[in-house]
Amino acid sequence: MNGTILALYNRGFYDHELVYEDVADSPNLAVDETTFDVDNNSAVLVTVPIIDEDAIDLEATRHPWVRSLSVEERQGGQQCDRENL
Repeated sequence: MNGTILALYNRGFYDHELVYEDVADSPNLAVDETTFDVDNNSAVLVTVPIIDEDAIDLEATRHPWVRSLSVEERQGGQQCDRENL
């Protein structure tokens, strides 16, 4: 597998860490890590692939700075997510 998986998150609140299991699976999954990438549409979530022998999971975690934001700063981040900035 090569190319990019784009994780599209809906607006809303997400846990600090969330794993989407078996986003891609195949009995003979081969991932070319030089050309494979994961991206997302969120300003506050980081998405990384977890690759094993026959599946790719996606792990989404909040940026570390999100936990310490003020109410106004959180609202700004949510606005960025709504507008896909």
